[in-house]
Amino acid sequence: MDWIEEFEKKFSGNQLIVNLKQIKFHGKLELNFADGVVNTCHVNWCIKPYSTTTLIEGGQYGGG
Repeated sequence: MDWIEEFEKKFSGNQLIVNLKQIKFHGKLELNFADGVVNTCHVNWCIKPYSTTTLIEGGQYGGG
């Protein structure tokens, strides 16, 4: 997995990606490559019906 360092460098400024564990993310993170380098990512967030909502960073993100 020679692309992980490049991914970390590219997305380290994205607070949603950086805080996935903290916000107890439940879903999928799809990485899109161009010429062997992570170019973009797609977040597919799943909300569990039996969970409570957690807001962080002034209500920017909700998690379950």
